[in-house]
Amino acid sequence: MSKASATREARKRIAAAIASGATELDLRIPDLAKIPAEIATLTALQSLRLDNTQVADLAPLRSLTALQTLWLNSTQVADLAPLRSL
Repeated sequence: MSKASATREARKRIAAAIASGATELDLRIPDLAKIPAEIATLTALQSLRLDNTQVADLAPLRSLTALQTLWLNSTQVADLAPLRSL
């Protein structure tokens, strides 16, 4: 899967989560390199899986104040500072 395809798939999953009011979201998409900005609207999200992705920047998660569980193993994340306010 290309990075563009991975991003499209992530946006599709985020849209489905928005439509259903989901509190859990699985974005384990191996070629996903950037978290789509649309994720910021999921303010009730409690659980997010980003493991086994190419994601490095967690800034799009800043507004997810209900987030309780975040999987980041096997990612490119090196800085957790964007999550400080959570």
